[in-house]
Amino acid sequence: IKKGGCYVLTGLASQIIVDAGEENPVHLVLHNAAISSQDGPAIYAPSCSKLIITANEESLNTLSDAAVYKVYNGIAKGCVHSRSDITINGSGQLYIQSNKLAGIYSKDNVKIVSGDVEINSIGQGIYGEDKVIIYDGNVTITSALEGIVSTRTGDAEKGCIKLKGGTLNINTPDVAVRGVSEIAIGSCDVNIESASRDYLVSGGDVRIIDD
Repeated sequence: IKKGGCYVLTGLASQIIVDAGEENPVHLVLHNAAISSQDGPAIYAPSCSKLIITANEESLNTLSDAAVYKVYNGIAKGCVHSRSDITINGSGQLYIQSNKLAGIYSKDNVKIVSGDVEINSIGQGIYGEDKVIIYDGNVTITSALEGIVSTRTGDAEKGCIKLKGGTLNINTPDVAVRGVSEIAIGSCDVNIESASRDYLVSGGDVRIIDD
């Protein structure tokens, strides 16, 4: 995808590459789409102003990456990888199978607004370097490493995770939610299983917020 805009994807694909330019947003509407890559991420977005992924109403959508990143090794870090913001919404179902690193990875922000999102990951579940926010939806993460991570340092407004609403289920033997500046919990119904530690904030606190 070399131009900004809205694209409806249905059926089978081996990979989606978003290279639309840093000033252009790209909106992917998934309607019974199955994207399975044999050499890297399922969705790889090196260039766009923001990436929006919508699971369309009454649709089941699956994304899976390769166990070995033949082309993107050392470059891509997730089944869904973007250098800019990732927003996930919709009223359909989105299943992400990560066989290499994170399920969802952004160098900026990851936002989940709505939808049924299930992530099964050999690495982290959701990795937003700047910020991770869950506004609503039903999110289930089963991961071998941390469930949700944000790692940006040097800025009090970044490196944070906000669980504002919806339902979040995390099953991991590692830390469930790890941030740098803060972890803020609102009306999100959080259920954590098997974690070595539920919450870890290296430079701040876990706090309750009023939505």
